[in-house]
Amino acid sequence: MNPEKIIVFGGSFDPIHNSHITLCKNSLKEVGADKLILVPSKNPCWKIPTETIEDRLNMINLCLKDYDLDYEIEDCEIKSWKEVDYTIETIEHLKKKHPNAKLYLLIGADQVNKFDRWREAEKIAEATQIIYYPRPGYIINEKLVSRYNMIKISGNLVDTSSTKIRALNSLDTSISVINYIIENKLYFMDKIDNYLSGRRLEHSISVANLAFKVATSNNLPFPGTYYLTGLIHDIGKNIAKEEQRDYIEKYYRYYTDIPEYAYHQFVGSAIALKEFGITDKTILKAIKYHCTGNKEMSDLGKVIYACDKIEPTRGYDSSDLIESMLNNYESGFIKVLEENMKFISSRTSDHNPYTDELTQICASYYLYGLDYR
Repeated sequence: MNPEKIIVFGGSFDPIHNSHITLCKNSLKEVGADKLILVPSKNPCWKIPTETIEDRLNMINLCLKDYDLDYEIEDCEIKSWKEVDYTIETIEHLKKKHPNAKLYLLIGADQVNKFDRWREAEKIAEATQIIYYPRPGYIINEKLVSRYNMIKISGNLVDTSSTKIRALNSLDTSISVINYIIENKLYFMDKIDNYLSGRRLEHSISVANLAFKVATSNNLPFPGTYYLTGLIHDIGKNIAKEEQRDYIEKYYRYYTDIPEYAYHQFVGSAIALKEFGITDKTILKAIKYHCTGNKEMSDLGKVIYACDKIEPTRGYDSSDLIESMLNNYESGFIKVLEENMKFISSRTSDHNPYTDELTQICASYYLYGLDYR
């Protein structure tokens, strides 16, 4: 009788993300494992977690439920009161619990090159079969791979990391984890609170959730990017008008004649870059034109533009437009654009020149493809 094959995957999971899920799924398949055991560390050796073990464990359970992944949680490190938890102690504990099983220790590519610095690395390699997964940007030390008899799991990971999520440079994780972060004000939320609060924050979260749903229903890649962009699209909205004008004159002189109520989209793009370190040009452009639109909008730009106009807390029945976006974001975007043009036109009786100008911008985009850069 062949021994039970168990993959052991430990870490701080601060927070868990989609690359962790890909790593687990592909490893289970390639090894032909019978079981996956996750070992969240309360006090890992290499880092100090940002959030509590309770929050990190909650996010693990939410994420794995979202992806319907069968797993067990080993709580020996969670219950530990040691200053540092070492892998060798966990492996010895698991060997006692599963004496007839073959243990596969799954590690990230970043850990391969410093595995010789792990406590009792030789004993770990003797007690388990070490497996690792390639990661973009990491050159593996083949001498260590050979020394510890490591096996590479095939495939490549998207360059996602917990560090990027904590800094809001990525939200490539499950929607339940994202919402848990928002609701419990973890990681980047203290910084968000400096710019958004009350009704504006509620609106932004609603746009983000709708954008995620639209991306998912249309099979668009990286729906977390849609959530991220929706969450911060209005990050410049509460900046004082005088300061907004200063931003425009300093960074966007081409747009000094734009209506004042559209200033915040440019200010938001600048804040996303300078304060949050977001360098993805597609995200920055989607924020930059979420109010007015522009020629040749990306998929992300179209979705954020539309979701900003129709998210459910806006106070009118937008259910038909939401359904259109969920069914086909491209035709749905055109419908939202048409409705927005009608709305703007209905307000021209106020003889507001700014409203008239925005009408012209939207009409030019829709009818003539004006390059309003």
